[in-house]
Amino acid sequence: MSKYNTIENAKYAEGYSVYEIGTYGRSSVLAGQTKKTLVEIFDTIEEAKECYPKADFGYFDANNTFGHLPGSDHLDGQGGAWGE
Repeated sequence: MSKYNTIENAKYAEGYSVYEIGTYGRSSVLAGQTKKTLVEIFDTIEEAKECYPKADFGYFDANNTFGHLPGSDHLDGQGGAWGE
């Protein structure tokens, strides 16, 4: 997968987040799955588009799976553990 950028509404702040979308490398436990990395946060969509004119706008879900990890039978699907 070649790398590209997305612009999304910021999750934890006002403004817009730019993410780089790529693939986890061979040394990662998520090897081959989609990697979403926060690159930069902007106050306005215009600023984000000016710096990243080719970026797609909208939420991107990496949609990774964790079932191959040790102890994954105790995961809730979101990377956390079920309550006791």
